[in-house]
Amino acid sequence: MWEVSYVLSNSNQTITMEVLPKPETQAAVAATFRLLATAVSEAGVLGPEDLIGSQVMIKLFDFPGMLVTQGTGSSIAVQDSSSTDQAASTFRLVYGVDRKPRSVSLRLESIKGCFVYSNQPLKAEMKLRVECNPDATDEKFKRGASFRLSKAMIQYNPLSFVMSRTQGNFFLSPLNSFRDETYNV
Repeated sequence: MWEVSYVLSNSNQTITMEVLPKPETQAAVAATFRLLATAVSEAGVLGPEDLIGSQVMIKLFDFPGMLVTQGTGSSIAVQDSSSTDQAASTFRLVYGVDRKPRSVSLRLESIKGCFVYSNQPLKAEMKLRVECNPDATDEKFKRGASFRLSKAMIQYNPLSFVMSRTQGNFFLSPLNSFRDETYNV
């Protein structure tokens, strides 16, 4: 049986689940996020696993200055960090509620007992949402609120830079870094 892997992805200011993209594509850029610790311990951070138990903000790789945040109702959205309620953009990275090795969950700091959640079974373009007060024995919830950290699909190219505009910031990288990049002149 063919097993499909899904990743979190930014799709038009909404965080969705998408099929694992090929490396060096625009889809890979949309599926790359940065975890930003709100406080760093004296020991420092060597990898994402070192952030378990910490408060984190999730930044978009391709749109610097944009954060993943709790949207209206139970939605998960993307907003400019300058206009975002910092509490709604702060999550606690915890060990996965499914208790599987290497899994993590994102618990909202602004509303106790709430987690980032994806309906099960997974499908492409499925929107993430907030699920509160879970039943500790609900296996569907445990699977939907547990994710696996992995290495970034895209790395910063030394020639990359951020372009600032009134509509937001954009990450620019050399065209030869991507297989499917298109542009207009």
